[in-house]
Amino acid sequence: MDWLRDLLKGGPLPAKDAETQAKGVGIAKSTLRRAADKLEIERAKVGYQGAWTWALPPKVRKMFKDAQEKNVSAFGQDEHLWTGTEAEIEL
Repeated sequence: MDWLRDLLKGGPLPAKDAETQAKGVGIAKSTLRRAADKLEIERAKVGYQGAWTWALPPKVRKMFKDAQEKNVSAFGQDEHLWTGTEAEIEL
């Protein structure tokens, strides 16, 4: 499940590509499908004759997107101007 979650965190992927990559690291097709079921992977067909794609469900995509705070800095937006010493930092 961890491997599949990491594979799909970059966005949707054709199911065949996921199966090929899983096989390359020794994950059986049936194991991959069970992991996809447990993760509630979204399966969608692209177009009438297009390939099936797999994607993380919205709740998991949101977790990855919000996993790290943005624009976090010890000195705020003026960090590049900081010329003080570490002793002057207020905790």
